[in-house]
Amino acid sequence: MSSVTIPCLLIAGANAYNLWNEHWEHWAHETPLEERTAYAYQNIRTKSYPWGNGDQTLFWNPEVNHHKKDE
Repeated sequence: MSSVTIPCLLIAGANAYNLWNEHWEHWAHETPLEERTAYAYQNIRTKSYPWGNGDQTLFWNPEVNHHKKDE
């Protein structure tokens, strides 16, 4: 059984690593977060969250998430 399992895990790990790198290479070519269009359906808040500043979700990542307040 392990003669099949270990090679499959190595191949799957190599595939995941390559996909991860391709994703971030693509991300580097995107426009900066501040310049992206804010659509009405994004970041809808009906009430504030009980943590932080009340505007960011629990899994907020400032490198990939951006929320333009009503400007």
